[in-house]
Amino acid sequence: VSEVQNELVTLKDSEPTMALSVAQLVDRKTGEYHNTLRKSDIASSLPDAAIQEAKSIVADASVKAVAIIIEGQSHGGWQLSKEAVAAKIGDKIKSVADRVSDLEQSSSASSSPAAMGSAREAKSALDAAKVLVEQQDLSGALVKVIEGKELIKAAEQIASAANLEFARPTSTLSDAESAASAAIKSGMSEDTRPRIIVSSTPDIAPDLPTASSTIPVIRILD
Repeated sequence: VSEVQNELVTLKDSEPTMALSVAQLVDRKTGEYHNTLRKSDIASSLPDAAIQEAKSIVADASVKAVAIIIEGQSHGGWQLSKEAVAAKIGDKIKSVADRVSDLEQSSSASSSPAAMGSAREAKSALDAAKVLVEQQDLSGALVKVIEGKELIKAAEQIASAANLEFARPTSTLSDAESAASAAIKSGMSEDTRPRIIVSSTPDIAPDLPTASSTIPVIRILD
C-alpha cells in the first residue's frame, strides 16, 4: 500500500489521467483493507501494535488518494462530479469514525482519560467534516478528516502505551516468582538462595481508574 501511495504522488504530475485511475483503485482497495482489519478474527490474531500500524498505513493511503481526486476535480482535468467526490469523503469520515468506535469499546482506552480525550477530539473533527461536505467545501472537509485521522491514531497509541504500563507490575511479579521457584528446585543452600521481600508501592499508572489500589512488588536480593 505504501509503495502504491508513493507511485500515486509521482503519477499525479507526470500522468494525471492514469493518476486518477490509480487513485480510484487505491480508494476502493483501502476501503476493503479497512473492513478486513476490523474483523474480530484478524484483530485477535495479531498484536495491537501491528493492527494499529496497518490501519494507519491504509488510512494514509486512502486519504492521499482522495486528495489527488479532489485536486484533479477542482482543476477541471478529471470528469468526476462533486457528488462522487463528496461520497468518497463520506467514506473516509466513516472509516475514521469506525476507528473511534473500536477504540471507545476497548478496555485499554476506557482506562486512559488521555486516549478518550483524543478520541472525542477526533469525533469533533469528523462532525466538522460532515458540515463542510454539506457546504460543498470538499477540500476543507478532507482537512478535517485528516485531522480526525491523526487524532484517533494518537489515541490508539496512548491507549496501547497505557495498557502496557498497567500490565508491567504483573509481569515483574511473575518473573520474580519464577526466579524463586527455580532457585528452590536447583537445591541452592539457604545462604545462597535469593531472599524475597514483598512490599506495597503505589501503582505505576495512577492516572488509570482501574489502578487505584497498591500493588505488591517482589524484589530479589542477592
